[in-house]
Amino acid sequence: MVYIRHGVRAEPIAAGAGISPVKELICFCERVDFVHLYAEQKLIFVQKLFQYTSDVLRICAYMYTMSRESASLCEKVDVYIGNFASNNVKGKIKNAVLDKFKALCSARR
Repeated sequence: MVYIRHGVRAEPIAAGAGISPVKELICFCERVDFVHLYAEQKLIFVQKLFQYTSDVLRICAYMYTMSRESASLCEKVDVYIGNFASNNVKGKIKNAVLDKFKALCSARR
């Protein structure tokens, strides 16, 4: 596949050809990219649903955890919903996602 932009022929970057400077900067600032941030917020939301007293919300959260999307998300980030005690859930998930993103950044260098 060849990309042409403004009359200049450019080859696509091969997969695994290194990490982009933007991701390096994000890692240096101890932040995560949008994909990991979205995954983090989704995991926190579902985990909080389990803490509500409403049976309907808890059943919805349980049904989500049985989905392929949930399994894929948890496997990608190495966080499994329900493994956290009710105290400091947000902090534990954030740390797990940040650690996974840092490992991804250092592995691609």
